[in-house]
Amino acid sequence: MLVEIGYTEIEVSFPAASQAEFDFTRRLVETPNAIPDAVRIRGLCPTREDFLARTVEALRGAKRATVCTYMCTSDKQLKYQGFTREKAVEQAARCVRYLRSLTKDDAGSAAVTEWTLAFGLESYNEADPDFALVVTEAVKEAWAPTPEQPMTVVLATSTEVSTPNVFADQVELFRASLSEPDKMRISVHPHNDRGCAVATAELALLAGARMVEGCLFGNGERCGNVDLVALALNLYTRGIHPGLDLSNLPGVRQRFERLTGLRVAQRAPYAGEFALQAFSGSHQNIIRKGVARRGEAMEQGEQPVWDIPYLPLDPQDVGIPLDHVIRVNSQSGKAAGAWVLKRRWGLDIPGELQADFGRRVQLMCEALEREISHQEVLDLFVASYAMSSAEAQASSAPANSLVIVADDDTLYKVSGTMAPADKVVLGVEGSGIDMPSAVLRGLPFMKGLHATAETRHTQKVSVAAVSRDTFCALASCEEGDRIVWGCALDEDEQQAEAMAIVAAAWCDRLQPGCTQCSRKSITCPGYRDLSDFYFRDETANAAFKVQNRKPRRRLPAKVRTQPSDDAPQPPAQQQQQQQQQQQQKKKKKPAATGQILVAGAQAGGTLVESGPSAVRCHADRQSREAAVVVRYRNLSQPLKDLARTYFMVGYITSSPFEYLTHLGPHVLDGENALSAAISANAFASLSLKLNDDKLVKQARGHYANALYQTNQALGSPALAVQDTTLAAVLLLGLFEAIIFTGQQSLDSWNAHTMGAVELLRLRGARQLETPLGRKLFVHAGNNIRASCAHSKTPVPPRFLSLYEQVRPQLDHHDPFLRVAPVVDRVAGLRARAARLDDDDDDRKARRTVVAEALALDAETSRLGRTSPGSWKFAARPPGEDAPLTYMGVSLRYPSLRALRYWNSLRIIRVFLNDLVWAQASVILDRGPDLLDDDGDGDDDDDADADADYEAILQSARRNVATLVVEVLASCGEYIEPTEERFTVSARCLIWPLSVIAESPLTPHDARRFAVDCLERLRQDCRIPQADGVETHVRGIRGDW
Repeated sequence: MLVEIGYTEIEVSFPAASQAEFDFTRRLVETPNAIPDAVRIRGLCPTREDFLARTVEALRGAKRATVCTYMCTSDKQLKYQGFTREKAVEQAARCVRYLRSLTKDDAGSAAVTEWTLAFGLESYNEADPDFALVVTEAVKEAWAPTPEQPMTVVLATSTEVSTPNVFADQVELFRASLSEPDKMRISVHPHNDRGCAVATAELALLAGARMVEGCLFGNGERCGNVDLVALALNLYTRGIHPGLDLSNLPGVRQRFERLTGLRVAQRAPYAGEFALQAFSGSHQNIIRKGVARRGEAMEQGEQPVWDIPYLPLDPQDVGIPLDHVIRVNSQSGKAAGAWVLKRRWGLDIPGELQADFGRRVQLMCEALEREISHQEVLDLFVASYAMSSAEAQASSAPANSLVIVADDDTLYKVSGTMAPADKVVLGVEGSGIDMPSAVLRGLPFMKGLHATAETRHTQKVSVAAVSRDTFCALASCEEGDRIVWGCALDEDEQQAEAMAIVAAAWCDRLQPGCTQCSRKSITCPGYRDLSDFYFRDETANAAFKVQNRKPRRRLPAKVRTQPSDDAPQPPAQQQQQQQQQQQQKKKKKPAATGQILVAGAQAGGTLVESGPSAVRCHADRQSREAAVVVRYRNLSQPLKDLARTYFMVGYITSSPFEYLTHLGPHVLDGENALSAAISANAFASLSLKLNDDKLVKQARGHYANALYQTNQALGSPALAVQDTTLAAVLLLGLFEAIIFTGQQSLDSWNAHTMGAVELLRLRGARQLETPLGRKLFVHAGNNIRASCAHSKTPVPPRFLSLYEQVRPQLDHHDPFLRVAPVVDRVAGLRARAARLDDDDDDRKARRTVVAEALALDAETSRLGRTSPGSWKFAARPPGEDAPLTYMGVSLRYPSLRALRYWNSLRIIRVFLNDLVWAQASVILDRGPDLLDDDGDGDDDDDADADADYEAILQSARRNVATLVVEVLASCGEYIEPTEERFTVSARCLIWPLSVIAESPLTPHDARRFAVDCLERLRQDCRIPQADGVETHVRGIRGDW
């Protein structure tokens, strides 16, 4: 990458520091064409004979090589190193003479390599200039440079201690004091401890330095070295070409982040995500005007200099399209919408329409509480002013056939049909003094209304979805003091103008308020085979799951560490309590108004009835979140609102569906498949919380409605690819996991998950254009991978192909996405191992599977060690109260998502170690047949192989035992206490508990503890997914 950018002198390693760096250097030197002829590599080492010899040995054979050796020159460092000035000068000269004997004075070495010396004066900015000069002169005499082959003197600000101008004075003084400056090249090495590295480098260049040493994006020790990208582009903006190719700066940044694991700050100069972007409306407006003025000048043949305000350089020069300069948010004003339409369609809109559309953009951003993409801006424009999308208008052109006849320019007659919406055809028949009035009078829904219309602007545009040249017409319709706008596309200019007038009248009739316009759902184009989607209604016996719930009982003391409110009570007390409950039931009346109080950590609590007109939630005493109070007045369906509030605030906030809480009410409360699926899950989850089978019947009704609407959406080419359709499919799977039992629940979840593969393929790469689309893709992808890994099925290649296509658009710093490729390989490996169980003749395949599983286990372990610091877990201190411990250990996690991440890694490793143990056991049981690789019957090496596989078996047991302890020690915080907050967050424990409970390598006491935890989740926490898991695990207990 550095060579591609244009660097010709690169410090590749510190060869004497470690074997790894030495080997890396040798690999570079010995690999043909790895180092271009024009590139000089450099090795770094301190001024010591043994380090110099090791460095020369590493660089030997390179065509051009530089040994950079350094010595401290500040009295402070000399004091702590036990050096005097005299000793420092003597050692510097002696070591350089020794280096010279190994390099340019060695005939054999000099014939192959062109050697040069770089001598670094460490902490020169804190040194006595006279002493630094003495050291430099002594080194010069020892090396004997020439004007043709000068030596490099590196003046380093090893730690910034002063302002840049002070260092510039030091550089100028040093250069002026050299005895033979033509034999020396001054380089500076600024660090960024005070944030002044770039300024220091620039002033040093002005003071006479010839070279600057630094790193891309300011990488380096402590606060980093000078940022070479910022330095180079600073020169570029002043008309000085740095000689580097940074024309694809985003690509350089992505490669840097991928290779180093570091992230370039979003507001880093030039390279940061926000560096060349405008958020403020006033900034966006002047940028828009400046770019437009520059475009006009270039069309006239001028070549204006770049002088756009707020943009120090042309973003296109560094590979950033101008489209990306403006970020659309609630502060954008009218400029953002006009910019997007101009850049994407080439459409100029009048000032009045800019103001109107700007208000709609602002409303949408405020409603969604986020920025919106450029595609969302275009969709909003279509939703607000057009009868249908650009693609739909192009496809429905035959249905829009208006005949316009002008009679001596005094009377216009319009007749024909219009299709303003799906399955809506209007007959148009009217006349007027001009074409707009004739069209307006011809609309049947405008009869009797006093309104005027006017064509405001028409121009040719370039719409990506319409291949041919298209006219875009803008028209306004005025009724009283209100003005509404319409837009239409057509190949014929007059037809486009006529349809724009219809659009203005139609959109105003359909959407009287701009709030509705700004929240209108826009369909996406695209059609592929939908025959694979099929959903069954299997809720006939769903109510039995609640009706047959077992009575809750107290678990053994080894699991429960705190007294429960549900402990068995004396018979007399039970009878008294039952009488009180019966009296309360007689007094209870339906509530027409209600108040719902939801609070607690993870937005959770336990719902209990506390009065005839209120349902309250007792918050966790340690809650960090403020209470959310929702008051309902004269609700027609208070129970539905209660259920949806519980589901949205208390249930999914601790689940992978958490992103649904960010959707606006226009999506969640609309008449669509997603809304119906939310209602189905809301009643299902609340029915299990309140132990009420009547709510399940209502849940079934909403589920049937969701099934119908989802099938309807999947049958429509436009609706099938919408985000709400995929979200509905995922929620249907969640409903069936909540309601169905046993294998039926798992089968239904797998069916929906694998069906999502085809839906993701249908949606294609465009689904990642919206934040919700990206969340849905990641969520569905995680489900697909988990299902395949658990069911020992390879991940579908069509999904992997799509994932590779869209991977650059995903957040590469999300730890879960780093795990995804590992899960893909685990699923494939488990599938291969499962096939081996039925094929006893395959000799070498088992050993290959074991080797791959061991390598994959090591890779998964490394993922844990390299996880972000903010995701690390820690053991609670011995004196701290822990809700539930295992073997005296209780682990604490920074977030629920971090717990999910670590348990995912543990599940993967348990899968792999189970696989290793099973296959290694078969290999040992089969004996020489499997251990004899060459098939010659010679088993001399079998004893060693037996020992290897015995060690592998023991290692797998130890690994699983360690993982089991970590999983069980993570349970306490989410199982206890169960009566003071919502417990839905504990659902994340079900899968890891079931995996370790089923593992043959789990110790007996740990398995019993895991089963008791599952029973606790089923009974006390009322988490339905634990029902089937616990029953299944107890059913196979005899196999242990």
